[in-house]
Amino acid sequence: MIDDPVVTVDQIQLAEWMSNQYLCSVGEALFKMFPSPHRLSQKTKLELRKRSIEAEQNRQTNSNWQMNLSQKLPNRNFTLNVDQTDILKIIEAEISQHKSSIHLIHGITGSGKTEIYIRSIEKALAENKSSILLVPEISLTVQTIDRLQSVFGSELALLHSGRRPKDRFISYNNIIEGHCRVVVGTRSAVFAPVKNLGIIILDEEHDSSYRENSNPRYDARKIAEERCKRNSAVLVLGSATPRVELRYSAEKYDIRKNPNSKARFFYHRLSERAKGVLPEVELLVQQNQIEISRDLLLEIEKNFEAKNQTILLLNRRGYQPYLVCKTCKSTLECKHC
Repeated sequence: MIDDPVVTVDQIQLAEWMSNQYLCSVGEALFKMFPSPHRLSQKTKLELRKRSIEAEQNRQTNSNWQMNLSQKLPNRNFTLNVDQTDILKIIEAEISQHKSSIHLIHGITGSGKTEIYIRSIEKALAENKSSILLVPEISLTVQTIDRLQSVFGSELALLHSGRRPKDRFISYNNIIEGHCRVVVGTRSAVFAPVKNLGIIILDEEHDSSYRENSNPRYDARKIAEERCKRNSAVLVLGSATPRVELRYSAEKYDIRKNPNSKARFFYHRLSERAKGVLPEVELLVQQNQIEISRDLLLEIEKNFEAKNQTILLLNRRGYQPYLVCKTCKSTLECKHC
């Protein structure tokens, strides 16, 4: 009995490209694409077969995807604004026409980029295509993941290091067998063995976590661009603060302004919040102090008692967060910065 293939032709060709691009062996590149190479126990193999059968049954139950979508859309309480609608129409047209193109959605926080992502994925599914959505950190996008699961159900597969190796292997198997056509994950999910790729989306595309620093070193954004080029798929990059080089290229080579552009770039701007409400921001100025302010401590305590989460962000430059004198509590700064 011959086992089913665990790697696709697309992955092999991509590994060969990575070998030339990043000076690694084809084997090292392929190794990055697989879940943990642990030996599967007989129990895991049986569970794998069981879940595969269940996934196929769920897929047959919801075989008419367009009907499934029409049932979900009326329940939405979110209406796209004019800018979102215009962007979505362009992306949907590119998906339908099977054109490889790069879309930069430059939108402030809360401008509704996620809603554009979801509806673009729905369009890809309606065209019988698969989708990959990359996020820099799963733990910071819990609400987004919940929303995606509520919309796509059994079609959704999660690929990230926070899952158990067995679960990752099962998800990988469901993807390669075509049971899951929507993949959400961190950097390594860009290698997901999806069939008939239609769109890859990178949220917070400026984030440094999309770079792999261990051998073979690679940039998930470049990998996504290459996969889309090979599969005539659409690449969407979203950020409130996009990389300088990307914004420059997107504006300069925007196909609408420069029809003779060497690449199909689209630069989209979302300058307003989707619901028009800005968050409340309070600036606390402390002189010669590095400790967390009393006001902030009180707010954290209130949040903790309410069983809510708190995130503290430290603006980091270089290799050191900051240098401070323990005696006088003053922060040491470079005279030239």
